[in-house]
Amino acid sequence: MKKIPLHTRIIIGLVLGLIFGLVVIKLNIAPDFTLDYIKPIGTIFINGLKMIAVHWCWPLSS
Repeated sequence: MKKIPLHTRIIIGLVLGLIFGLVVIKLNIAPDFTLDYIKPIGTIFINGLKMIAVHWCWPLSS
């Protein structure tokens, strides 16, 4: 089975996120699910990216 390229997976994720957001808005679903379950995953991901960036840039600043 052939692997899906990274850029294709990113685009699929963006489209799925857009669809999810539009469905939540159209159906007036309370944002509790998003805030309780999806936001922490995004926060962990962003903090991981920050940790990598600081780790790479730290030796350059000294």
